[in-house]
Amino acid sequence: GGSARAVQTRQLNSRQPDRVSLVDESADIGAVLEPTFAVDRGETLLRSYPANLSIVFAGQRALSGTFGYAYSQRREARPGLSSNSANSDISVELAKPWATPPSWKLPGDIRTRVSYQNTHGDNFVLNPLALNRESRLTDNGRRAFSFSADTDVAENLSSSFVFSRVESFDKNLNRRFTQTVLSAVLHLQFFAGELK
Repeated sequence: GGSARAVQTRQLNSRQPDRVSLVDESADIGAVLEPTFAVDRGETLLRSYPANLSIVFAGQRALSGTFGYAYSQRREARPGLSSNSANSDISVELAKPWATPPSWKLPGDIRTRVSYQNTHGDNFVLNPLALNRESRLTDNGRRAFSFSADTDVAENLSSSFVFSRVESFDKNLNRRFTQTVLSAVLHLQFFAGELK
C-alpha cells in the first residue's frame, strides 16, 4: 500500500494603497499635484511532494517495511525581501519477528525493529543587486538510526535491547552534535490482588 501527492499553494497579499498628495512649492499658492498610490504586494508559493509506501510480506513471521519521503519548497517575495527555502524528510522502518531456539525456553519470538530518519532544511535570502545573489540563513538537519529487540522472558517478565544514534548538524555555523544511547531493560509486571 502507498500514497503520493503533489500540492501547490499560491498566496497573493496586497495592502490597501495609501494615497499620497504632493504639493508644488514652486507655485505662489501651493498647488496639489496628481495623487500617487503606494502599493505593498507580496507573493508566497509553496510546493510539497509527500509519499509513503508500506510493504508486508506473507508468512508466519512476516517482514514489514515502511518508507516515507516528503519534500517541500517555499518561495516568498515581498518588498525588500525575497527568500527561498527547502525541506526534505526521509524515513525507513523495517520490522520482523524471529523464532528462538527451543533451548532458550522463551514463550515468544524476538521482535526486532530497525529505523532510519534523515531531515534537512535550508533557507536562502536573494539579493539581485549583489554579485553573490544568495545568502544562506539556515542549513541544518538531523539523522537518526535506531535498532531495538524485545521478547517475553516469562508470563510477567519481558526484556528489551535498544541502540540509537542521533546526529544533529548545522552547516551554516559548522556545528555537529552526536548522541549514542545503548540500553537493556527488564520489565516486570505483577498483580498484588484485589484491594479490600
